[in-house]
Amino acid sequence: MIRRLPLYKLLISLLCLGFLSSLWFYPVDTLSKTIVDDSLKEAVIVFGVAKGLNAAISMAQGTQITAIPGFIIAIGEALDPLNDLVEQFSWVMLASITSLGIQKILSNIIVGNLYTILLVGSVAIFNLWLYVRFRDDQKIRSYFMRFVTMLFLRIAIPLMAVANIYIYEHYVKHDYNIEKTQMAVSQSSQELQAINSATATPNKGFWDSVSEKFDTAFYKQKLAHYEQIATHASENILNLMVAFIFKTIVFPLIFLFLLYKIASSLIRFERYL
Repeated sequence: MIRRLPLYKLLISLLCLGFLSSLWFYPVDTLSKTIVDDSLKEAVIVFGVAKGLNAAISMAQGTQITAIPGFIIAIGEALDPLNDLVEQFSWVMLASITSLGIQKILSNIIVGNLYTILLVGSVAIFNLWLYVRFRDDQKIRSYFMRFVTMLFLRIAIPLMAVANIYIYEHYVKHDYNIEKTQMAVSQSSQELQAINSATATPNKGFWDSVSEKFDTAFYKQKLAHYEQIATHASENILNLMVAFIFKTIVFPLIFLFLLYKIASSLIRFERYL
């Protein structure tokens, strides 16, 4: 049986010693912290761009054109679908920022001195129990689960950030480039602001403005411009939603689920010790 093989226990002890030694030379910690910080800054910037677009849309919706006395046209209402999409996107970004914030807090906790001391203590108790049995053996066995849980968190959180950025760079970025898409959304916001300014303060003479407002082509041109901006902005916002939902919500959950399965297998291994 496995419990009769002292070399097996020795191998476990050597693995534990190697793991504890690697904590002081673990480059993944620094790399994961940088990745989470950069992702959090990126999400905050994109959220700001979305709010800027929302403000431009609200201004456009509030812009009214008086064609003739008593007849007012609100062309900006064509942006209502885009406004609804931006509102939904804002909630997605809040969830993404929250997810990244939680990851950052957990990263700070697991690399702290208190967590390291608790982890080293759990490893010491576990290894002592491997070779010295006690009367209350079942109580000591409970430390095995704590040890596996703490080890799971210590490895999973930094690796999750590194694996996340690897998947994004190699499999997601080609179709859903956050940086380029965010710049496109920002450009749409600037275009809307330019239209709003031109509508509010036309650079034409009085008679030109009057004759223009009686021309249906004037309204068709404004409406077409709004629809074009709305179409491009909607496509880019949807791409950003896909990228951030996968990067900050879906992938972390999948990764943690897989590591949880591995940790559960290790906990079941306790019966053989």
